[in-house]
Amino acid sequence: MGISWFSESDLSATLRSHGQKFVQQIASLDPQSIRFSLEATVVQLAEDVDVVPLGFQRDALSRTALVETTIETSQFGERYTVAAKSVTLLIPFTGDPMLFKCRASPHSLSGFPFDMQISPGVAQLHVKDRELTAEKISAELQEFRTSLEQRAGWIRVMSKLGAER
Repeated sequence: MGISWFSESDLSATLRSHGQKFVQQIASLDPQSIRFSLEATVVQLAEDVDVVPLGFQRDALSRTALVETTIETSQFGERYTVAAKSVTLLIPFTGDPMLFKCRASPHSLSGFPFDMQISPGVAQLHVKDRELTAEKISAELQEFRTSLEQRAGWIRVMSKLGAER
């Protein structure tokens, strides 16, 4: 079974855990290293525990070539495998990739409805259809972007609220 994007772990618990790691790191610091390199120590601590919000580079979108594939379909209660076409849309992102697994509040009860994979710095949307047209790809991409940005926005708001407490 695949990953349940934006719903596998609770964002509040994840942020609390990061906060606790920060406190533990501070408690374990060598007083001499702080005394002689305070600025470097602070920078290192911030990098180690900072949760960078997700951001998407809309203008840097790319895609793979169309390929032949198959998809499962059903008709009158019977399942069939039919010929189809597939393309993968690649959207570069910045931020902490673990946030793709976090459930914010609010969140969508229906889940994240896209066939997505995450690789370092890139969200990949796999689009498959029997009749894969430019209009179908464009519509799917627009829905994908809207859904991604909505969920990233929810996470960003919760992260700010958590930081203010």
